[in-house]
Amino acid sequence: MSKNFFDFFPPPKFLEMPFVALSVSDTSLRFIELRSHEGSFVVGDYSQHQIPSGALDAGYVHKPEQIIEALKSIKKEYGLCFVKVTLPEEKVFVFRTQIPVVEPNEMRSSVEFTIEENAPVSVTDVEFDFVVIPGADATHIDVAVYVVPKKVIETYMSLFTEAGLTVIAFELESQAIARAVSDKDDKDSYLILNLEKNKTGFYITTAGAISFTSTMVITAETLPELTEEISKIYWYAHGEKKEKNTVKINRILLCGEGASKEGLKEHIWSSLGIPVEVVNVWKNVFVLDEYVPDISYKDSLGFASVVGLSLPQESQKIL
Repeated sequence: MSKNFFDFFPPPKFLEMPFVALSVSDTSLRFIELRSHEGSFVVGDYSQHQIPSGALDAGYVHKPEQIIEALKSIKKEYGLCFVKVTLPEEKVFVFRTQIPVVEPNEMRSSVEFTIEENAPVSVTDVEFDFVVIPGADATHIDVAVYVVPKKVIETYMSLFTEAGLTVIAFELESQAIARAVSDKDDKDSYLILNLEKNKTGFYITTAGAISFTSTMVITAETLPELTEEISKIYWYAHGEKKEKNTVKINRILLCGEGASKEGLKEHIWSSLGIPVEVVNVWKNVFVLDEYVPDISYKDSLGFASVVGLSLPQESQKIL
């Protein structure tokens, strides 16, 4: 429906070449390779490597040479070549809006007209993509829009180019996580918490499409602040009035390295009265009764974004 601006090399044969999915956070690099096997997938190479403190902070690249060296190291150790990469939420503008009912080939232009009224950017300085959210009535189309400054893409692209890696696509970290943890045909809305070592990402997803993101310096170790922020986002999403972009959050989904903290799920559930689930990142990859990877369940929670990034993307369509 919309051409994915994160795909830099559109020729289909090129995009079919083997790749690994890689994420860069403030504290580490993670990557994973999913290999096709008898109509499903198995886990190939995967790893997590620490990066020096201060090299990257909240999406800002402060010491590119240190990140490049880390990328060169894993490239050499694992023989990496082609990569898909997640972009940090802090550098992306995400919003949900409505456009008129138009022909599919006119949707991108309609979405473009909404950017400057929803994000503090000039449309000439950004790249953007969008996803259709099902459930709208016959008078409009609901869309989630993702806007990235061109300078951000250029900065991250240069890191991988200098390291000798070829980027075949960029994608939002939150959208990749949603693909990993959402059922394919589920049209409900969820609040995803990506609990990292030094921060937490809060993402609202409807029918697998991210429509809200926020990243806070809050972790699983600061439970009062965490539950307070969840409550704020929950009531913001529901809204006191029947506004056009309100959603009904059915459940909270926990992922990230902090998601396995003992008692966390129970604390959130009892404090807020909202059902909470620690995710299974493999649910759309393989059946655990048939294949068990050698990565532990606890460790797998930190790989949610790269697992989702590895999965095939279905074409977008109006439902």
